[in-house]
Amino acid sequence: MGNATTWPCRLCGEPATTLLFEAAGYPILECPRCELAFTGQVTPAADPAFYADRYYTQASDYAADQKSAVTTDIAENRERLRTARRYARIARGRVLDVGCGAGALLATFQRAGWECAGVEPSRDLAASASTVLQGGVHQGTLEEAPLEPATFDVITTIHSLEHSLDPIRFLECCHRLLKPQGALLIEVPDFGSRAAHRHGPAWTSLYPDVHHYHFTIRSLTRLLARTGFRVARWRRVGGLGALAAASPPPSAGGSAVPLQSPQDRLKRWLFDSRRWLYALPGAKGALRYTYWHLLGMNDALAVVALRSD
Repeated sequence: MGNATTWPCRLCGEPATTLLFEAAGYPILECPRCELAFTGQVTPAADPAFYADRYYTQASDYAADQKSAVTTDIAENRERLRTARRYARIARGRVLDVGCGAGALLATFQRAGWECAGVEPSRDLAASASTVLQGGVHQGTLEEAPLEPATFDVITTIHSLEHSLDPIRFLECCHRLLKPQGALLIEVPDFGSRAAHRHGPAWTSLYPDVHHYHFTIRSLTRLLARTGFRVARWRRVGGLGALAAASPPPSAGGSAVPLQSPQDRLKRWLFDSRRWLYALPGAKGALRYTYWHLLGMNDALAVVALRSD
């Protein structure tokens, strides 16, 4: 553990949070009371224009992957659709995807007969998603989206909550928009994972310049309880950071951390080669099973939350 700081916890207000470490020049703090970890410094992503115009120019490969995935029902999205049906207890309904990218997940729901809406801050990706969803996408933030309360059976937010400047307000908006029997599907990097503990400031999924919050299942459960939700199911799932298990990507700044072991060098090669490896029949599933299930290297959380009122 590091030294106490005077930066208060953004969830419970605890005045003396603990400095865990610095990553790429950003302090990562943790609250001793509620265990919420967060980046204790204003980042470039705090500027509203950052996600609208600049973020995906720095992550052009991701943006291209998002657009190309729209026409394919990838396994992860089919699983999310099955989860939504199970916990919302309907075969089809109305779904909102917050941080919908180019609309790949919503396209899977749409092909299954769901009525779809999305929120996406990137102008480029929101325009692509609007084409897929016939205009049902708000470009901007969830908090400012003109959406009617209690009108969605399911809300999905896949690797978006950690980017929020105010996750309490974010989840309160989700609560307001969900129907009483609705389900909220959340996926975030798992700050409590083995990979996160092992690699600390070099954990690939940390991204301290754009991830304002770093959740464990305990801190996320507490946050959900405060905003009117109860956790119905949670599990650890794979993230590409588990394969890389090395230094933060260039967008996070800072110098690379040398890889020490042959295992780490192998994981880096697998991560860098994932595009052509995943194109091989059965390779993606085999890699995920080996690294995420046999070796327990899952470094993301998938949580289903239901309204507790």
